[in-house]
Amino acid sequence: MDVWRADPARDAAVVAALRYAWAATTGRAHGPCDDGFTEQIRRWWVDDDRTVFVAGDRSDRGGVAGMITVHEYRRMPMPGAVPAAWGYVGHLFVLPAARRQGVGRALVERAQEEARSRDYRRLVLSPTDESVDLYRRMGFRSADELMLWTPEVPTS
Repeated sequence: MDVWRADPARDAAVVAALRYAWAATTGRAHGPCDDGFTEQIRRWWVDDDRTVFVAGDRSDRGGVAGMITVHEYRRMPMPGAVPAAWGYVGHLFVLPAARRQGVGRALVERAQEEARSRDYRRLVLSPTDESVDLYRRMGFRSADELMLWTPEVPTS
């Protein structure tokens, strides 16, 4: 199983197809996976400075099996302290036909390797119910330090 850092100029269509497959799998696809959607993915990727890893057969870009993203958050500098950062893991998705074959594990391991290489203080994520067991096996634990605020949605 190959896992590689995807490139927005080269791999936006691959990532768009995986995102579309996730949306279709979860019943959230509301439009086509066309060039417009691919361009939206590429712009999001570049503008938000995401790192995207893709797993599958590297010799065949159509043979991808899954993806994961890492977004870096840099802490505000402190006088006399070494700059610090942490990562947010998101968009872990493995195609249904490739599940339970180590693809998710390989993707999470690659995100963890990236975090180590960047000297992150932590990786944070918001797991789906389906992914909690995988993340626990990979060393993640529940964290009670975070708080959440959700704005009220206007009704009309």
